Amino acid sequence: MENNLLTCKNCKQSKPVEEFGLDRSRKTGRHPYCKVCRRAHSVKRYAENPEPTREAQRGRYAANTETMREAQRWRTLKYQYGLTRDDWNRMYESQEGKCGICRKDLPDKINTRGEMRNSACVDHDHETGVVRGILCHDCNLGIGYLKHDEDLLRAAIAYLK
Repeated sequence: MENNLLTCKNCKQSKPVEEFGLDRSRKTGRHPYCKVCRRAHSVKRYAENPEPTREAQRGRYAANTETMREAQRWRTLKYQYGLTRDDWNRMYESQEGKCGICRKDLPDKINTRGEMRNSACVDHDHETGVVRGILCHDCNLGIGYLKHDEDLLRAAIAYLK
């Protein structure tokens, strides 16, 4: 590892160490092929024979369904709303585990996609993306159907009186 450079065994180019994936089993601590070559090899191998990869994926998913769903929920919250697990927990605790509107107990599940009915939903401003709080599914639908419009919400309240 001269001057923090490694030579890829495939393309024979000297590249910065960061261009090689970690591999603790090797003396250098890095994989012998650069990330670009490893990716190209994986893509080629999958294109030639995708079934072993698909079978391995199915096996991993079947063995860890709940864990994988849970991990996907947190990735989705981070991607869509910028919320980490700690952010979610702080919000949940600040609302005492209750919906921000109706104050009913929130379900343990987080709504990302598919599992809507018994899920807690992240309420956010659709124009700015700012997260306002956590709502139950019904309240989230209610303000959604009223287009998050305060005038429509006031009109609905007046109508109910």
